[in-house]
Parts: sequence; structure tokens; C-alpha cells
Amino acid sequence: MTSKKRRAEKMRNATLQLRKLINSGAIDKKLFTQKQLNDINTDVGGKAKTKIHGYAWHHNAQSSPNNMQLIPDEIHNKAVRHTGEGSLSEGR
Repeated sequence: MTSKKRRAEKMRNATLQLRKLINSGAIDKKLFTQKQLNDINTDVGGKAKTKIHGYAWHHNAQSSPNNMQLIPDEIHNKAVRHTGEGSLSEGR
């Protein structure tokens, strides 16, 4: 599996976990817009989406074992900019 596919799989799994937590009531669905809930609850080609409108899945190695964090795009794109696993594994 390529690193790009592996990262996408981690994001899909994180979306599935978020879906389960919302459906169980552990996370309040009122935290999300209807568009975001559609992204969380809709599969594409039988797989969960990798992107939730307005958010980025951020890999944080320090938060293991649950090291995917859902961060607002505006924060991720400005305050959390980094050379992440994707850039490093692709030689950037």
C-alpha cells in the first residue's frame, strides 16, 4: 500500500470512528453542520469520506493510540502547518 493510500485509509477510519461516536451519542451531532454530518455519514464507493467540509484530519504522533485529530481547516492551514508524513514520504 502506498503512503498516500495509507494516509487516506487512516482518514476514512477516523471518519468511521467519528460516525460511531456521534451515532452512540458520545459526541453531540449539534457540533456539526448538516453538510458536515452528510460528509461524516455518507460513503463513497463503499468507503467513508476522507474529508469533512471545513475540517482537516491531522495526524498527531504524540496522541497515540488515537492519533487522528479533526481540526478546523483555518487552524490547520495556518497554525498547524508542518512538514507532515505525506511530504516526508514523498520526498518534499
